[in-house]
Amino acid sequence: MAGTSKLLGLFCALSSAVNAARGPGEFHYGAAFGSPFNVATDCNDINLISPELLMNWGPDNRNDATINVCGNSNIKFMPTLWGRDFDNPQLSALPNSPRPFGVFLENEPNWFGAYSPDHGVGCNLTAQQCATRYYTETNIINQKFGVGTVKLFTPSPVNPTYPKCTAPGQYGCTYEDQIAWFRDYFAACPNCLRDAWAINHHEYSCNLATTQANIQRLWANFGNKNVFVGELGCDGPSPTVQAQYLRDFVAWAYTQQYVVGFIWAGLNYVGSQGAQLTSNGQLTAVGQAFKQIQQQYPPKLTP
Repeated sequence: MAGTSKLLGLFCALSSAVNAARGPGEFHYGAAFGSPFNVATDCNDINLISPELLMNWGPDNRNDATINVCGNSNIKFMPTLWGRDFDNPQLSALPNSPRPFGVFLENEPNWFGAYSPDHGVGCNLTAQQCATRYYTETNIINQKFGVGTVKLFTPSPVNPTYPKCTAPGQYGCTYEDQIAWFRDYFAACPNCLRDAWAINHHEYSCNLATTQANIQRLWANFGNKNVFVGELGCDGPSPTVQAQYLRDFVAWAYTQQYVVGFIWAGLNYVGSQGAQLTSNGQLTAVGQAFKQIQQQYPPKLTP
């Protein structure tokens, strides 16, 4: 049943260009869920939402390849690599076929705060440590699958509208601005900027104007890179408001040359306010918005 699923209410987008912005009209939708994955129950939820791409952000996602994305040949799988807790042999053991469509490289040792290396409990790697780790992992991925075959996403530092860094400085918690973090990160690893397909940004402002300003600020500072909203959320005040925020965001992002996609992550689990599904497997207002958006703004693949 959907009530046992770990499926998030969410979406994501990718393209095949590595260093250039996406082509006109290119846009992709997907879904993300957290481990553990139950093939007996969760595939029903995944197929109901019918994402083009499926991302697993859970700590046990490394070898399951999302159970071949439920046998659905229309869905591509994209894993998350957990920096400090993910060693090179595990990375090398990722299945070659089907190869991942995209890979998030992250530096958390556990799922909590996974995409955020510079606030709260996420302060466990400095920008320099993260760059070193990313450089090594990128090389393994390129050797395994071929340069540019797998799309690589940067980690995401502190969100401008999220609680600021609170952990001790020795854990890398010395930044309160994502631009400063990225500058140190890319200075420590120029190849990380070159090899990254997109900069990963998290956005929970629940305000379209603020969302636009935050994304445009990243683009202005790192204008040769796509921006991917790895977490886009709106925690309230109601599913109806969340659904409208999602519609408004996509209507804007779909027209932007440098915004290559997003993952909706308002709240974590099926049955929660921001999810796409109710606990009995019905589409929520957010889930209905997802279906409507796909029709109004159809996903477009790379030529």
